[in-house]
Amino acid sequence: MSFNIKITIISYISFSILLFSCEIDTEIGHDYSLPNKNYIMIHGFITGRDIEIFVNKSFPPEKIIQDDAIISCNVKLFENGVHLFDLDKKNSNLFKSPKYFTPRLNSTYHIVVNTDRLGKATSAEQKVHSPVKIDTIYKTKIQDNENLINIVFKFQDPKGEKNYYYPRVYVYPPDENESSFFKEKFYGSYAFDDKFTDGQCITKHFEKIYIYQKDSIKVELISLSEDLYLFLESKHENYHSLGNSFTNQPIPVYTNIKNGYGIFGSFTVDSMYMYLK
Repeated sequence: MSFNIKITIISYISFSILLFSCEIDTEIGHDYSLPNKNYIMIHGFITGRDIEIFVNKSFPPEKIIQDDAIISCNVKLFENGVHLFDLDKKNSNLFKSPKYFTPRLNSTYHIVVNTDRLGKATSAEQKVHSPVKIDTIYKTKIQDNENLINIVFKFQDPKGEKNYYYPRVYVYPPDENESSFFKEKFYGSYAFDDKFTDGQCITKHFEKIYIYQKDSIKVELISLSEDLYLFLESKHENYHSLGNSFTNQPIPVYTNIKNGYGIFGSFTVDSMYMYLK
């Protein structure tokens, strides 16, 4: 027996988990068609709560450096084309929006990174969309195995829009704090678009989820900006092309940074919980 509690969340996701824990900086920087020099690398994300930007310098594959930080650097944030403020520098690579600031839905943002030696890098504009809500989740049992279930969830795709999604499932043991990343189990999926499902009710499955009695389950539906979706798709293709003997060079990773490389994207999240008994 189980019951569902609906919770809508627009929250920060660890960027390393969202990007499948890939070493993005290194692999983009190791495109041999690029000039033999340093250049600006940016990985920035707008959530419903804040903006975080990771800035570093790349280096050609034959060189080894101890520090990829850019010593003299600032990051300017623009909303609907108007400069708002410079992001706060938290450490040598991380820049964040002030605590009082919350990105506004349906507004567009872009950043400009200024450096002394590597020049200026500018991102494409990104719009903050409302999260697409999960309608329902339920479980189905797997015969002859009480510890394995399938998780099914459904949501309504907004009609007449280009939408991009990345779903995932967490399983938490009883009495575990949700913020703990040590005992939870994570089930990722893949990013997909609504090219053939525009305006339809979409059903997705996570199969063979391992559970114990009284575990709790959280399903997340992450709505991605188009640029972030293209980045993830190209990252996946880049990874698989590295071991392909029929390809002369790796498939390039998508970037929306002018005079630099990386990604500036946005995402929002909707979540629903299921508590098992």
